[in-house]
Amino acid sequence: MVTNVAILGATGSVGGAALDVIARHPERFRVWAVTGHHQVKKLADIARVYQPEIVGVGTGQEESFEACMVMGTRSPFLDRRWLVALLALTL
Repeated sequence: MVTNVAILGATGSVGGAALDVIARHPERFRVWAVTGHHQVKKLADIARVYQPEIVGVGTGQEESFEACMVMGTRSPFLDRRWLVALLALTL
C-alpha cells in the first residue's frame, strides 16, 4: 500500500530529505502535496518531478510560481492559507 505524503516546506533542508526518502521508496510513498514559500523555481522543479496533486506557494508568490510552471505540471497551486485549510479537511 502506498502512503500519500504532504511535505510542508519542501524547498528546505528537511523537506529535501523527505523527498530523498520518497524517491528511494516509490513503492511505499507518494508525494500528494508540497509547499514552499520563497524558492518558487525550486518548488516548480519539485512539482515537475513528483507531480503532486496540490502545490502550495507562499502568499504573494503565485505569479512567480505560475511563470516557473509554463511547461510543467498538471498540479493546481494554492496560496498557503487555502492549502492549510484543504489539508485539514482531507488528512
